[in-house]
Amino acid sequence: MSIQDLKPDFVLLVHYEIDNNNKVLEQSKLDLKHLISTLHHNGFSTQIRELSQLEVLVFVKLLGYKYTEQAEKDLIQNYEFGVTAHPDSRAERLRIVYNFLTSKQGLDIKPKSSNWIYVKLIVPINSDKFYLDSSIIEDLNLNNPLKEFNTNYIVEHFGQSTAFYFEFLKTYTVALVPLAVVGLISYFKRGHSYSLAYSFVSGIWSVLFLTFWKRRESYLANAWGVQNSHLVDQYAGELSAINDKYEEHSTYYHSIKENQAFKRFLKQVAFVPVALSYTAILVAVQLSCFVLEIFLTEIYDGPLKSMVSLIPTIAISVFVPVFTILYNFAIEKAVNWEGLDNYYSETKSSVIKSFVLSFMTSYVPLFITSFIYLPFAHLIQPHLGNIRTYLAEALGNFSYASYLLKLKSQEEFVINQARLDKQYRYFIITNQVIQIFLKYILPVVIRLATSKTKKNYKIKDKPSESQWLNNIRKLMAFPVYNVHDDFRGVILQFGYLTLFGPVWSLAPIVCIIFNIITYKLDYMKLTGGKYFQPSVPNRIDSIYPWDNILFFLTWCGSVVGPIVTLFYRHGTKPVKVYGEGEFGLDKASTNLDSPFYFVLILFASEHIFFGLYFLFGTISSLFKTEAEWKNDFLDNDIKLRHDYYTEKVKSTIPVPDDGEWSKFDIKNVLMDASHHPDLEVAKPTEPEVIGSSSQHLTGVQKNPSADLNAKRASLEAIKDPTDKVIETKDKDGKTVLSTIDDNHHFKPEPVKTPVVKSTVDVVEPKEEVDDDDEPVEEVPIRSTTRETSEPPSVSSDTSNSSSSNKAKTKIKKFFKKT
Repeated sequence: MSIQDLKPDFVLLVHYEIDNNNKVLEQSKLDLKHLISTLHHNGFSTQIRELSQLEVLVFVKLLGYKYTEQAEKDLIQNYEFGVTAHPDSRAERLRIVYNFLTSKQGLDIKPKSSNWIYVKLIVPINSDKFYLDSSIIEDLNLNNPLKEFNTNYIVEHFGQSTAFYFEFLKTYTVALVPLAVVGLISYFKRGHSYSLAYSFVSGIWSVLFLTFWKRRESYLANAWGVQNSHLVDQYAGELSAINDKYEEHSTYYHSIKENQAFKRFLKQVAFVPVALSYTAILVAVQLSCFVLEIFLTEIYDGPLKSMVSLIPTIAISVFVPVFTILYNFAIEKAVNWEGLDNYYSETKSSVIKSFVLSFMTSYVPLFITSFIYLPFAHLIQPHLGNIRTYLAEALGNFSYASYLLKLKSQEEFVINQARLDKQYRYFIITNQVIQIFLKYILPVVIRLATSKTKKNYKIKDKPSESQWLNNIRKLMAFPVYNVHDDFRGVILQFGYLTLFGPVWSLAPIVCIIFNIITYKLDYMKLTGGKYFQPSVPNRIDSIYPWDNILFFLTWCGSVVGPIVTLFYRHGTKPVKVYGEGEFGLDKASTNLDSPFYFVLILFASEHIFFGLYFLFGTISSLFKTEAEWKNDFLDNDIKLRHDYYTEKVKSTIPVPDDGEWSKFDIKNVLMDASHHPDLEVAKPTEPEVIGSSSQHLTGVQKNPSADLNAKRASLEAIKDPTDKVIETKDKDGKTVLSTIDDNHHFKPEPVKTPVVKSTVDVVEPKEEVDDDDEPVEEVPIRSTTRETSEPPSVSSDTSNSSSSNKAKTKIKKFFKKT
């Protein structure tokens, strides 16, 4: 059977180093053997294929009994927080397997970590159909353009985090239609832009969209059953930290040194000066390029003016990408330093930090034009002679000084009244065209160019696997798909419409066209399997923190939009109201009929925003679906949710059929790999089984002290109140626990020697079958776990509790089911 028909879960890219004689190093062989052994000992089955002389691909699949065990644990933990999604999709399987593969409670195999430095990548195999040969036209699916607007397929294979993006883009594009209609009417009615009526309509639309999306977001989360899923990630990280520092007797006392939340807060605050420093540098460079651009385009009148005027644009275009790389490097180091323990917190930290730079690079040029150039550029005119004198002194005897000193006279200098209009249309049209080219077309061109020039390493594959494996090998060189990059582009577009929408009321129509193209290309990029590495599916219940950024942009738009409209709504011949003079605004491009009117509009627009947001938010919260009401009835009591849902998770997940994967063991995998002529692997040996003699291990060796504590808790749960639990030694010298009975429940009798009960008498009771239990066809999860001498730590229950009564109840259930 071919590898694609086996449907592996993940493929691991493993470094396989060779020496100068093209012989595989012995250490590389041992590393690969160690990886294969660890995977097989913990419920995985593997297959090895070649990638290059220095790398191999290890395809892994979690066997049915182990997946069922992990899925039930995940399901119970979900229900404790009100998450009702069932792990029956491909994306959910990949999420559970990846968590078991990389988490501290699982195998802790993380790419490039200290213990697994030779594991370079872990890539999910979302579907074998994604990696088949097809043309770009076939990937675009032009014959059925509406198929992609149904996000159920994305939820099934890529998870809710990616599906939320497509739902947001779809909802946002549809919501732009009424604003586009109003903008079209306003444009043809007034004959120019800066309509005050359109500005207020745009502000109301922004608030309506913001509240409507929050309602839509809640509906989707409940429809997909992922409500409150961020709580699972947060508390799973906290429970992991508690398990790392296990205490026999927990206490409520925590010193400042152990206050991890406070430490993380201090680390996050420490990044503020770094962000401010980067911001100051960026603004300084932007202002410098702006001044240079104004000089070359509106003051300089020498030769080659059309060419030298492009220097500021080229300079800022080169500086921003390099500066962004440096800033992202600082963000990566800061997030790692903060030590965040879950995807939800990491996403919040990195997205907010990166959006600071995106905000500065996207909107600061428009702010400079709106509030610096147009209001104050007229102050340059009286000082043109001084500028010429300063340049003459600075240039001295420079050979080309005479050309640079050719400046416009005071009579020739005219403020560029249309600068803001042209700049805004550049960001709405030209910038989006450039982004489409850089985001979608350039990677394809690079891939085609590199595939023709790169010298391929010849590999002999099975004919049935050759095509599929070649696509997988190409995939290893692609960048990883990041849904937040797509979110960033759409949110920035929303900011342009909210902050500076009155500049050009036709902008919503243009954005609708670009959004439809973007949706189609993003869908192709995601599902094609030939353009980006698929990301591991993540489960989220909102687009946080992008929804907070939406609120921030809407609030800024409620202030900036009306101000820009009031300044420039009279076009190139505004009415002047301020006093005359060199520093007066009588010659500026701004227009204010009345300062009082300006302050009133500014004050009213912001307060209207908050009032409308509160009103619309309150109204939308009253309209909940049946699923939302049902999922909220236990929203405030975790214990009740646990008690309620635990009864609903009794071995309902059938064990999947492993097929051919169950036949692969360590010996067969390494032996099969050794048959490849160009692939050298270590000779298979009998694996050393630690902590169990069963055929399939369900975990790793458990900590002896933790095992004694568990047995102590079991004895404490069943002993009489006056009995005592003591530690003794068995014949092999190992520590065991026993109970001493003080015979308090007997009548006075002659003194007898205290009866010592061994722990063996109380551990591992015989399985009892209730008369009420009915046989089921599904294989129960508990029955799939092989009998072992001690419970394995990897498969131990991660749903810890701070209540001792709850711990006793769980231990009784454990021994009863065991």
